[in-house]
Amino acid sequence: MKIKFLMLLAIVLFLSCKNNNRNVIISNKSDLSEEVIIDSLFKPDFIIPIKIFGCGGGGFYTYDTTKLSQYKFIFLSDPNGDTAIIKIKGKEILLLPDSLNSKQREKDFFQEAWKGHGLSVIFKITVLNETGDEMNCKGTMEIKNSKSIVKFNIHGGWED
Repeated sequence: MKIKFLMLLAIVLFLSCKNNNRNVIISNKSDLSEEVIIDSLFKPDFIIPIKIFGCGGGGFYTYDTTKLSQYKFIFLSDPNGDTAIIKIKGKEILLLPDSLNSKQREKDFFQEAWKGHGLSVIFKITVLNETGDEMNCKGTMEIKNSKSIVKFNIHGGWED
């Protein structure tokens, strides 16, 4: 009974996110082949994090020139670290973890990588401080495809 309820809840959350008039490329793990084109002048669009994943928490990053209190983010990941979203040319692109290019935390540094739709997104992060289940960070976000590499200074964090 409990499993049926959780499955029903997951379906409702998925459908509510799908029907909210946003332009989203949602893919399953086997369908990340639709390549997103970027060039050297590319900048990710802001994502306003209103029920992106149906619950609070996860990773959130924005440009280092944007205040975190504005809730304008250029990258969001879910609390489990299973999926992430970046917005490019008005479309929210789903990304999956790239464990081959990620590096576990050593002291106050870690590298987190994501991929999908011909993109590779790599964060090189320095942890500034931690309080309970929250972490504040700064670093760089590199976005590349087969033709271009673009790097941005970012800040943000993680919240459980």
